[in-house]
Amino acid sequence: STVYPGRDLMLVWDERLGWRVAVETTPGEPPLVIGHHVGDTVPTPADVAVFVTNVVTGRHTNRVRPVQPPTDRVTLARRMAAACVGTC
Repeated sequence: STVYPGRDLMLVWDERLGWRVAVETTPGEPPLVIGHHVGDTVPTPADVAVFVTNVVTGRHTNRVRPVQPPTDRVTLARRMAAACVGTC
């Protein structure tokens, strides 16, 4: 990242918060979130790639937003599998 030179970037996903990009901090500190994907918790891989590119180049500034938890993990797994068909 040009904003945090020398620090490792992390692409992180969880079922409540969706995708976010963070940078490593010092040991014992939580990572610093520098961008949070807006929209669907299970976007297409292409959407994730655009999101990461925008964060790294400074065109994405949304850091955190609440996301509703999925209705259930079975539905979540099905949506993730469907989003990954032919690309994962």
